[in-house]
Amino acid sequence: MTNPNPDKQQALQAARCFARVVQKAGIHLDAAFLYGSFALGTAHEHSDIDIALISKDFAGRHSDWKKIPSTLDVDSRIQHVRYRLKDFRDENPLVWEIKTTGISLLGKPSEQFRIDPNRPLKIRAVEKFWTHTAEHHWQTVKTMFRVRRYLYALSFGTLYVEALLKRAIVYHTRAHAPFRLPLNQLAEKAGLALTPAQHDLLTRSDTYTIEADAPDHPLFARKFTRQFCQSEIRAIQRFGKLLYEAHSRKR
Repeated sequence: MTNPNPDKQQALQAARCFARVVQKAGIHLDAAFLYGSFALGTAHEHSDIDIALISKDFAGRHSDWKKIPSTLDVDSRIQHVRYRLKDFRDENPLVWEIKTTGISLLGKPSEQFRIDPNRPLKIRAVEKFWTHTAEHHWQTVKTMFRVRRYLYALSFGTLYVEALLKRAIVYHTRAHAPFRLPLNQLAEKAGLALTPAQHDLLTRSDTYTIEADAPDHPLFARKFTRQFCQSEIRAIQRFGKLLYEAHSRKR
């Protein structure tokens, strides 16, 4: 019988091979999953092979990268995320997706690595996750501005707003926020009525994460001056303050 989905099987084979290579490098894996488009059956020719690695051997720092052998030696499409065991928590929406739809690469996973997708979310815990995420991004905004990396400051400003909008969505819908949507669509899902100026701010902000992929382009150096960046960050800060105040009133 012909395999109905050879691409998925090839991705699964590459993912399992990668997990074995990681283990041979001396890392004890508590769990490992193939997730994302290949697990969901939505892969296309440019899809990455998304792998989640969970291990007590990870420290949650940049040094974790050095512990992982090159993915290019296994399959150049492989992208992986690393979790310390204590950080593999349901309030993280990506962890929720992995636990509910991921394909285990190490046999049948224990109960702590699976979720009934119909189980109610702990809404306050998820809101807290997005609050902490927003605070982290805002600190990075200030750091990037201080070291004159203005485009990166704006890019993290976009992530700051995104985190606050996703918190609003969680409160409004009682479910995890979608992963990848333009900011204006996130605001719509949160039930927010934006002014034209706010709509324009979110539209501009979405472009900063795209342009951050080529930060050294000479046109960007002329466009993203200190004055421009400062003005945009202040606008982002004002919008963020409104989101904080609206959330506090609902509480």
